[in-house]
Amino acid sequence: MISRKYLAGLILFSFLSGCATLVPWTPMRAKEYAERSQGFKAVMPPDWMRANFVPYFIITKDGTALDAIMVERYKFKKKLEYTKKMFLPDMTSQELADVEIDNFKSNLKVGRFEVSSNRPITVSGQQGFVFEYSFVTTDGLKINGIHYGFIYKEWVYRIRFEAAAQHYFNKYLTDFNRFRESFILL
Repeated sequence: MISRKYLAGLILFSFLSGCATLVPWTPMRAKEYAERSQGFKAVMPPDWMRANFVPYFIITKDGTALDAIMVERYKFKKKLEYTKKMFLPDMTSQELADVEIDNFKSNLKVGRFEVSSNRPITVSGQQGFVFEYSFVTTDGLKINGIHYGFIYKEWVYRIRFEAAAQHYFNKYLTDFNRFRESFILL
């Protein structure tokens, strides 16, 4: 007969062994990386880390509260995170941008949201938009961001860079620009 202590130890060992294989962050190297779940590839900034625990693509250098590059593709007619508005297949680039801006403004964790520029642009051969913005977190940290978006097939692609306004935004803006310029749809 197996003792309870032995069985408990075996279960604990099995559990901990399984958890050790779940790595929450993967280091990225300065080379092209394909993210098949989001349908793109791009050159990664050196020494950034990719999160393995979210359903979209996110990398950071110093922690997501300080800096992050995110890519998410979103289905049409699906409710957005913070607004009741939805993306529709026949929307213009400006209408897509307006929905995104409303989504930010409706987020209760985003204070004093301001758009400093909003214009049409081409991303990976697709007509889209880019807007630059700032906001203050509930903890009082000022964040600057750049948000690109466009329609491709049945998806709205969202490419975003956010970083603390003081120090981090300007420090990593070049990394983001290289990433975005190398962005290719699969």
